[in-house]
Amino acid sequence: MARKALEGIRVVDFSYGAALPETFRMCGEFGAEVIEIACSEHPEFMRRVGINFDINMGAAHNEAYRNKKCLGLNLETHKGREIAMELIKKSDIVGESYRASVMINWGLDYESVRKVKPDIIYVSSHGWGFGGPYEMYQTYGPHAQHVSGLTWLWNHPDSPYPIGGNLTHPDHIAPKVCFIALLAALEHKRRTGKGQFIDLSQNEVAAGLIGEVYLDVTMNNRLEPPMGNRSNYAAPHGCYKCKGLVNYEPGYPHMGGADIQVPQGPTEDCWIAISVFNEEEWEGLCNAMGNPAWTKNPKFATLTERLRNVDELDQLIEDWTQQHDPFEAMDVLQSTGVPAGVVECVEDQILRDQQLKYRGFIIELDHPVAGSHLYAGQPIKLSGTPALPSTYAPMIGEHTDELMQEMLGMSTDEIGRLKEEKVLE
Repeated sequence: MARKALEGIRVVDFSYGAALPETFRMCGEFGAEVIEIACSEHPEFMRRVGINFDINMGAAHNEAYRNKKCLGLNLETHKGREIAMELIKKSDIVGESYRASVMINWGLDYESVRKVKPDIIYVSSHGWGFGGPYEMYQTYGPHAQHVSGLTWLWNHPDSPYPIGGNLTHPDHIAPKVCFIALLAALEHKRRTGKGQFIDLSQNEVAAGLIGEVYLDVTMNNRLEPPMGNRSNYAAPHGCYKCKGLVNYEPGYPHMGGADIQVPQGPTEDCWIAISVFNEEEWEGLCNAMGNPAWTKNPKFATLTERLRNVDELDQLIEDWTQQHDPFEAMDVLQSTGVPAGVVECVEDQILRDQQLKYRGFIIELDHPVAGSHLYAGQPIKLSGTPALPSTYAPMIGEHTDELMQEMLGMSTDEIGRLKEEKVLE
């Protein structure tokens, strides 16, 4: 069997939330041994998100903590912190996402750890990063995306308040950035034998997504107002209403195949996203629509003119899209070289998306407590060192005995005593 990309790497995971836990889930998927440190007296907050109160059933937790082992360890005890440090001595990476003072108070911060493990790679993922006036402030992904300016830019110009969203982009983009940082640190360690500290700010990850805005302000002294779905560099560029999907039978080719039961009846809220950046794409769009007379109007002859008359252009485009269901429109547009895609709801993507199904992206896992559910798979596909099959998120303390025996050589009696003392669970 081929060696996995991160085989032989051990991670001690003190993190909580989504960003750093997702980073370490990726490490586990590519072969690292990832040890989640958890305690039922002070459970990681994602274990408590949802409508049930079983700390092993939190949907958000069970998504972000797959491919890990779980050590039940109470860090409020002196012995618990001693055990944590012993684990760190035998590991390659440590990660935490508490507020800045927590790990310092426990004696498990980078400066303390590097004294006993000089080559450790230590990552801290905080909302604001270390230093500065916000260092001690608490934050989650929703805050970071607002503070970074993302939601202001995403807004529509006629909206009286900033747009929001319950998909917290920083929580899910920061893990990919952090994963790259860890790979760079591992390569540096391979070359030099030295570890290092990784200071990751979710706010800065989110702010980096609007880098062109900084350039516009500094180079052109211009701050564009929110434009919603529109763009300064493309027209048409937006979402356009389509004809509703009516009475599609199971097996409709765009809906995932004959084994998926498609709800019957009309679906009125149907849209397609279209982006036209150059003249070749504009010509393809005109061909797809049958070259109606209005496409020859000088008002739409160039990108500059189309941007100048974008309100009228959008209405004319939507007059055409409303005659077609979104999948039909996507096929016609793509066949003439126009970037276009159906605006799918989550149910469409999970249950009926033909592309995701073909690539095996949606996977099913059976959790001992939560039961069988669908999860997102690993989007990174390496031909030589593919990701491991996903395993369910562990229950608190599921691997305590195994880890204490194999890593620290503890006897069954000693483990039992530490459990009675509420150090282990």
